[in-house]
Amino acid sequence: MNLYITFDNKEKVKKAFLNLRKYILLSVEDIIKGLGYDPENLDDCAKFLINREIQNQIKKGATRKKVYGIIYSNPNLDDLKIRELIHFCSSVETVRDILLLTERDKMEEYYELFDGVIFYPVLRKVHIIECQAFPSEIASDEANRDYFLN
Repeated sequence: MNLYITFDNKEKVKKAFLNLRKYILLSVEDIIKGLGYDPENLDDCAKFLINREIQNQIKKGATRKKVYGIIYSNPNLDDLKIRELIHFCSSVETVRDILLLTERDKMEEYYELFDGVIFYPVLRKVHIIECQAFPSEIASDEANRDYFLN
């Protein structure tokens, strides 16, 4: 199972992909509101409880049989939050790869933190499919800059 991390809100993800019923879409904004907190006024205790809820949902979602992956949406991500999330997910056995879901040529400073990068499709409403990485010599060749899908 893959974990897709995006800086975009869940509405953008829903507009881009068709087969989201086979994915778990974790929106941090929804989790905060679901727990009854105000996103503007979070103290340390509230942040701790929100982080625990996110971890629980990732663990629970990663064990589901009919789910292809988890999409984690948080517009307020930064380097430290990404590293902590990646560290946590490395202990979840069923999470195979952690991928960044973003627009082409955006968030490039975070590419190195992830196992791979998936770009939003140019066309609206397509299926998320399993992607495989190509060797670095192919990926770095400017003539082959188009992105390949399996």
